Amino acid sequence: MKARTRNWSLGMVAVASLVVPTTGNAQSVEDLAIRFAGMTAVSGYERPMADSLLVLLPTAMQDRAGNVVLTLGSGEPTRVAACPMDEWGYVVGRLRDDGWITLRRVGAGQPPLWDQMHEGHRMTIWTRSGPVPAVMAVPSTHLARGRASLPTTPFSSDDAYLDTGATSAADVADLGIQVVDPVALEKATHRYGQQRLAGVDAARRSACAALAAVAISNPPVRGTVHIAFTTESRLRHRGLFTLINQRGPVTGTLLLDYPIRRTPETLGTVRTLELNSRYGGTQVETVDLTDLPGLMAQIRQWLNGGESQ
Repeated sequence: MKARTRNWSLGMVAVASLVVPTTGNAQSVEDLAIRFAGMTAVSGYERPMADSLLVLLPTAMQDRAGNVVLTLGSGEPTRVAACPMDEWGYVVGRLRDDGWITLRRVGAGQPPLWDQMHEGHRMTIWTRSGPVPAVMAVPSTHLARGRASLPTTPFSSDDAYLDTGATSAADVADLGIQVVDPVALEKATHRYGQQRLAGVDAARRSACAALAAVAISNPPVRGTVHIAFTTESRLRHRGLFTLINQRGPVTGTLLLDYPIRRTPETLGTVRTLELNSRYGGTQVETVDLTDLPGLMAQIRQWLNGGESQ
């Protein structure tokens, strides 16, 4: 296990270079989309992405719900433009004596076969001391041969076991893994074709990149606008509702790729924007990066008081 730990410490350098931006103004919106798509922010565990956004937007603040909020303008009206940071994922459920790790799903509304899309794939456990690589184990077809009855229900998180290479509870402890540490698919974003980007939550992360790129440009706004990257949209929208309670009342809200079915009156007049995508909810969700300038133009228009206020 010591060799595994040493090798992974080198990988952490690559992760750090990914999630900590250098100079915000030097990055194009396409660069930001690729960077954001490579981040991990399981619902309730968005802190690493939030820290990166605070570096990218030095004048932003983090509120008690973990939202990253940048305020532009002053006076009335007061409005909010929000894009959620979080994603579906898992947490460590139990550390077994034989070194295997069980999981519990985080978030609601996952697409069909979502658990099955992770079976046999590389995963990352985000511990307090850093990321640990793992694999979601696949049942052995060899051991299943000759059985009178095989499982008839689809694979789910209740069937999932993580393999870190550990063979005992002591090995697991040496890796720094604890119960409720967040777990997510190892990010493997892919840019292909002319301007296509594929990856987990590619559309949402690209929409957030468009909002961040607009915020960096210090656009003209009507009244006061709180640009927010919110937490826990896959749970009960705690981030968005806390923001409105703290910064409201608001007359209007712009929601970017936000999964909310009913919008309460406290959000004022609501406008929603999102990018067209293919294969939504899969590991290869795909967007066209050439759509980002158009999305940015719509965001700027809304910030300056135009269209559906």
